[in-house]
Amino acid sequence: MRFEQVVHDKLYGRETDLRACLEVAEDISKQKPLEMFVPQSSMLISGFPGSGKSRLMREVATHLSKRGWICLQCKFPQEVRPRPLSTITSAFDHFLEDITNTLESGDQQSIVDRVTNSFNVIDIQVLCELIPALRKLLPGSRETPSLQDVSFSLRDANASKFRLHFLLGLLVRVLSSPEKPLVLVMHDLQFADTASLEVIDSLVEGAQCEKASSSSTLASGGAQFLFVGCYRSNEVSDSDPLAVSIQQMRESSTISLKEINLDGLSSEDVNAIVGDSLFYPRRLTRSLVALIHQKSAGNPLFVKEFLNNLAAENLLTYRLKRLPKHVLASLEVVSCFCVLSGELLVHVKNNVGGVSDVVAGLDSAAKELLVKKKADGSYHFVHDMANSLWGDGLADTLISRTAEGRKDSVLFVIVDLINRVRPTNTLVAEDRVYYAKLLVLAGEKAIQTPDFPTAFEYFESGISFLGDGLWGNEYELSLTLCTKASFVENFLGKTNLMKQHLTEVLGNARCYEDKLEAMMVLIGSLIISGSCEEAVNHSLGVLDYLGEPISKNFDNESIRDELSETHKCVQQMPPLDGVPPMKDPRITKAMLIALYNFREAGDQFWLDRAMKSISEMEAWARDACKWNFENKYLLLTAEFYHSIGKIDQATEMYQRAIASARDHRFIHEEAIANELASYYYLGRGRKDVSALLLKRSMECYRTWGAEVKANQLQQSLT
Repeated sequence: MRFEQVVHDKLYGRETDLRACLEVAEDISKQKPLEMFVPQSSMLISGFPGSGKSRLMREVATHLSKRGWICLQCKFPQEVRPRPLSTITSAFDHFLEDITNTLESGDQQSIVDRVTNSFNVIDIQVLCELIPALRKLLPGSRETPSLQDVSFSLRDANASKFRLHFLLGLLVRVLSSPEKPLVLVMHDLQFADTASLEVIDSLVEGAQCEKASSSSTLASGGAQFLFVGCYRSNEVSDSDPLAVSIQQMRESSTISLKEINLDGLSSEDVNAIVGDSLFYPRRLTRSLVALIHQKSAGNPLFVKEFLNNLAAENLLTYRLKRLPKHVLASLEVVSCFCVLSGELLVHVKNNVGGVSDVVAGLDSAAKELLVKKKADGSYHFVHDMANSLWGDGLADTLISRTAEGRKDSVLFVIVDLINRVRPTNTLVAEDRVYYAKLLVLAGEKAIQTPDFPTAFEYFESGISFLGDGLWGNEYELSLTLCTKASFVENFLGKTNLMKQHLTEVLGNARCYEDKLEAMMVLIGSLIISGSCEEAVNHSLGVLDYLGEPISKNFDNESIRDELSETHKCVQQMPPLDGVPPMKDPRITKAMLIALYNFREAGDQFWLDRAMKSISEMEAWARDACKWNFENKYLLLTAEFYHSIGKIDQATEMYQRAIASARDHRFIHEEAIANELASYYYLGRGRKDVSALLLKRSMECYRTWGAEVKANQLQQSLT
């Protein structure tokens, strides 16, 4: 017998909360496009599971859509973790997909023009990699080049993260306008990973960053943007990353935060649900309502489920038990993935867990309203509270099935299943090695996103799957896991773990060349910690091995002679057009190490060449990539004016350099700009301004993870 719902899809008991949400949106609509120093409005909706957060936001979205708002929504999964940041980018992807399929050609062209006028070609390629629907909207965009062989330095990693934050923030501004404000609703924030929370913080904090921009492409639009986050209040402790983010939002002077907590419904609201569902006068349902309210504590989901179960004459558990075995087994497949997408279904639709036809079983479950089939062919549970049927044995089968011919989106589902199986439940050695290799692939993809906390989890999990076999029969895999883990740990400030894995690599590497990547991490960590002399010594040793020896006994005269000789060689070189790229990995690594340490040297000799360098940087900032080079050019110019005594020009350039680094999310370069400006003001006798700038520099360094550097500055204050 098919199960029929008896409760109407209507919002009960949340009228006050609905009005509060719409008032916040109305305030944003009234803002002037380029109005400065207006705190960014954001909302957080909290409550127990089933309290009606999603239903409230569905009602809010309906009202706002009628008022011309663009409504983007996404939901973080409880168990399976998709590709890093894909939950957030899926909201943009679905919206742009709808634009491609539904809007008139004139409206489409308007959005295309705004995107192409606001982003350069490389930025569009990066966004297309994250948001595939953008490529459909911009058919002229090219595929992004493979990032498999890209070797990131620590600075590159930070720059790529802040660049991504900047691009997503700018995309929000491009898509929104005074006529069509944008609301981004994110459900189940308690399941959000650290990288996603960082993006959210950036979107909310940075929504007003460029309102003073002189860019004509955005002059007609502002950050008409509302962020709404929903989370389960009973599943967030004070130490959780989400709790930390929420506290930062509360304390921020640039955010106007509205928080709404959804408690249980009142007895009168429950009576309204019961009366409407049973078509009884409310005066005749009060005794039943009293029982329901007592049992459900006014939780809307429990109230509706209680009534629906009465109509079906069975409780949910009983209904599951009476289902045919092939339907239960099909539900177990869905519970492993949380959402069974079409591309996953191809691999598991037949002969899994004793079921010959999984699709038929799921269609039967859909008739019982236990799962829902979407238009794209995917299946998911009606409510994720029912998602608890999966077993380890079935997961092993699904991993082996879905790993064949995998795509990136499937890869992250697979490794999530692997982490749920855990090493202790994987007894076959071949399986443990295979799982570790998949975790390496996922970790590398996470770095490219970039999502370093997730990459850290994947590499650590891969190491745990090797267990006692680490550095035994799987040397290459062990080397890769420990080296990449140390790089990510250095970025995240996990110094003890980084040292542990570096020791593993340096102690077990079979040849010096296998140590080179680890040496790069070691040298970078020494520089960040302030041990520059030790870093230089390690660098010189590496360069000597690579066939590019540099004497330790050098002075300014020998440096000038060497530079002069190098200059002559460069002048005699033929044009580089058509010259094949360098392929010798030893020489490539030598150049990377030499350049990395040269940036830290700061020799006085280079002051004579400052004007030429500044001119080149100015050209890059103007013609190549303004967001990337502008703050660097401004800071170089400030330092140059400082060195030649032009105070007014130096003061202006320091201020502009700090503002540019902040607006473009280069937190480490904002730290440097504040630090150098602090020294500049101290030299002019402005100790008060110098102290403020130094404190801001310390905050930026700590946010970036450079605790040692921040502590050194703290000592200079005391």
